[in-house]
Amino acid sequence: MFDMAQTFFVLSAIYGLALYRHKNMTGFVLFGIAAGLGMLLKGPVIFVYTLPLALMIPFWHERYQPDQKIFLTAGISTGLLISFLIFGTW
Repeated sequence: MFDMAQTFFVLSAIYGLALYRHKNMTGFVLFGIAAGLGMLLKGPVIFVYTLPLALMIPFWHERYQPDQKIFLTAGISTGLLISFLIFGTW
């Protein structure tokens, strides 16, 4: 059962992924914080909705360049690390 708080965290994480166009880590940090707080709320089910979008950035983002693969991998890894650190503090 989805509730309003989980919807907020999922949309915040998706917004963080959409900030990829600015080519800085701010969006991935927002992704990690929102995913971590969503994991505290309902568990790892938030990754069912956000992780496929994160892994498909090369296909849906219009400004993705193939030479940015390292930055994208580092950003997603940073977001996941932040989310698991937030969840791990609980």
